[in-house]
Amino acid sequence: MSRPSGRLTARQLELLHRFAAGETIQEIAVQDRVAPENIGKTAARLRISLGAKSLPHAVDIGHRRGLLGGER
Repeated sequence: MSRPSGRLTARQLELLHRFAAGETIQEIAVQDRVAPENIGKTAARLRISLGAKSLPHAVDIGHRRGLLGGER
């Protein structure tokens, strides 16, 4: 497994915001007209970049780091 870099791509940051808003991988895939696997792979890289164990954990980290418009 890769070490957390803390840096997110624009797409990863977009997905982080969407996950924070409650969207699921499946919902995002349908809206973006891509395969859920593509969203899942980007979400996995997002988790690795933040050192998160899950998507909810990634959202929590995003809030604490101010990536989602404020600290929690």
